[in-house]
Amino acid sequence: MKFRNGINHLLHLIISYTAILSILISPIDALEYDIQKDLKQQRQSLRSAPSFLFSTRLIPGLKNSMPRSNQYPFSYKESKRLINSVLEECSSDAYIIFYQPDIQIDDFKNFTNFGNLRYYMSQSSTILTIPNTVIDIEKEKPILVENEFDNIEKILRINCNSNLQIYNVNNLNEADVPHYIDTKKRLIFINLPNLSSDKLERNNQLYEHDLFSQAILRKLPTSFNTVIYLTDNLIPYKPTDSDDFYLPITYKELPNDPNDLPDLIKLKTLNSKRAIFPDLTVFDKTRYLDIERNEKGERPSFDEPDYKDYAKDYNGFTDDTWLQRKKPIKNEDENLIKSWSKYNENEKLSPDYFINYKILKENAILIVSVVFFTLLLILKDFIILIYNILTNISNKKRGKTERTGKTGKSKAEKVKSKSNIEKIN
Repeated sequence: MKFRNGINHLLHLIISYTAILSILISPIDALEYDIQKDLKQQRQSLRSAPSFLFSTRLIPGLKNSMPRSNQYPFSYKESKRLINSVLEECSSDAYIIFYQPDIQIDDFKNFTNFGNLRYYMSQSSTILTIPNTVIDIEKEKPILVENEFDNIEKILRINCNSNLQIYNVNNLNEADVPHYIDTKKRLIFINLPNLSSDKLERNNQLYEHDLFSQAILRKLPTSFNTVIYLTDNLIPYKPTDSDDFYLPITYKELPNDPNDLPDLIKLKTLNSKRAIFPDLTVFDKTRYLDIERNEKGERPSFDEPDYKDYAKDYNGFTDDTWLQRKKPIKNEDENLIKSWSKYNENEKLSPDYFINYKILKENAILIVSVVFFTLLLILKDFIILIYNILTNISNKKRGKTERTGKTGKSKAEKVKSKSNIEKIN
C-alpha cells in the first residue's frame, strides 16, 4: 500500500511540474492581442451593416486613403467616401449593385453560399470590404437603399457618362438585363428577395442568389466590372461584446504563404465580426499592396504575334509540332472550386492544415508535455497492474506453503503413532 501511494505521489509531482513548465515555455498565441485601453462606451443606439466592393481594375491609392484597417468599424460617412472614390474613377464598363435585405455579417461565414461572387472577387485587382458600417440611430438617419442608388447614379453621370444606361432587376428575373455587345457604361440595380429566418432555407436562398449573380455577370460582354454589395439591414452593434477592439492583423504579422498561419488565427478571424472573407482580404499579403492583376487591354496585340503560341503557320513558316506544344486547357470548374475552397470547405482540394511543421515546431514543448502526460498516466496504470499481479502471485504461494506444512506435519504424527502401536504389540 505504501509503495502504491509513493508511486501516485511521484507521478502527481512530475505531472504538475510538466504542466507548469509547458505553460511557462510555450509560445504566446498570436491571438492574445492587447485590448485597447480607451474603449468607446457601449450605447444601445449603435447599429451596423456589412457591405463589400470589388472591381476588375486597380483603384490606385484606395488602400492608403482608408482612415484605418477595415477590420475596425467605419462610420457611414467614411464608408460612403470610400465607395464614392471607386465610382469616381470610372474604371469599369458595368456597375452592378446588389441589394440584399436581411443580410448580416454572420451570413458571410458560409463561403459556399457566395462561391461565384468570391471567385470574381479573387480575380479582381481592387477589393474593399466593410464588415461594420456603424451609425448612431439617435443622431443619424438610417441607411436607405433608394438614396444609395440615387447617389451612385449621380456620381456616374457626372464623372463618367451622362448617357448612362440603367437596368433594374427584380424577383431574380434575368431577362431584365438584355444581351448587348457594346462597352457603353451600364448601371445595373439588382434587388434580391428577402431572406428567411430559418437557417437552412436562408442558406438555400443565399446560394440561389449567388447563382443568379453568376448568370448576370456572365451576360456582360466585358470583364471590366465593379460589383457593390449593399444592405440597409441594421443590427445592434455591441463593441464590448465582440473582439472588434482587438488590434487587427497587420501586414508585418502575415507570412508570405497564408497556409503558414496557425489554425487558431484563421478560425478566430473567420468567427469574428470584423472580417468578410478573410482568406481573400486579411490573410492574403498581396491585398495590402496596389497590384494590377488584370491586363489593360481585353486582347493581346497581334502586330507581332508569337507563332509558337498563336498559330500553326506564321509568315511562311510551317511547324508540324505545334499541337504537341499547345498548352493544356485548365478545368474552369476545378479552378473555381479551388478559388473559394480556402480551408476545410472541400476536403479533396483544401490543404491539410494539421500537417504543418511550423505549427508543430512552435508548439513542440506543449505537444511533448501532453504526450509525456499521457504516457505517465498509462505508465501509472501499468505499474499498479503489475504490482497487483505480483501481490496476488505472492499471496497464492504463501498460502500454498502453509497448507503444505500442515499436511506434512499430520502425516508425520500418523507415522509416529503407528510405530508406537507396533512396539506395544
